[in-house]
Amino acid sequence: MDGGSILIESTMWGAIWTWPKCEVRVERALEAIGYEPLVIRYNKLIRGHKHKLNGQRVRSRQDNLEPRIAIPGYIFLPLISGDNADGVDDIDGVKRVFRHRDAYGYPARPIIVRARFVEQCKEAAHLLDETPGENKPIRTDLKPGDRVRSPAGVVGYLLSLDDKGRAKYMAEVLGRQVPTEIEDARQLERVEA
Repeated sequence: MDGGSILIESTMWGAIWTWPKCEVRVERALEAIGYEPLVIRYNKLIRGHKHKLNGQRVRSRQDNLEPRIAIPGYIFLPLISGDNADGVDDIDGVKRVFRHRDAYGYPARPIIVRARFVEQCKEAAHLLDETPGENKPIRTDLKPGDRVRSPAGVVGYLLSLDDKGRAKYMAEVLGRQVPTEIEDARQLERVEA
């Protein structure tokens, strides 16, 4: 799978907890029984070495991209109305399908994960992605020296913006200036002086 490039808003999602490093095995097994599981991935840039199939680390003259799983140990399973995902619990590598309990304490229907949560997980994985040449959204309306407000309401002066979308600013807290960083410069609000 490509990491779930198409997300239908009406899809209900179930969550599967897997044993460590079993996500790919469970993903293939789910595809074999007819499901289209979502394993959220991002690309990690590995500089100056690569990994062989046997796990050995070897020096290399070039940089390599390795796909990594953004949420290790968890897979999202699209469910249609009335699907209880009965055969999923028996798949090798599945630790648990998160389910409600019936009146007698036995596992019943799967707990539904909101589609918005799945979207947020995909957005977070996109921010982790280190694919070269892929431009992340960067603020062009701010420049060093501008007065900004953080999401917590703290006002300060912008010191720098980098190419990964992070910002450093000098916040004014209790009458003192404190250097502060924020991972996503899109959260800063420009304040007119």
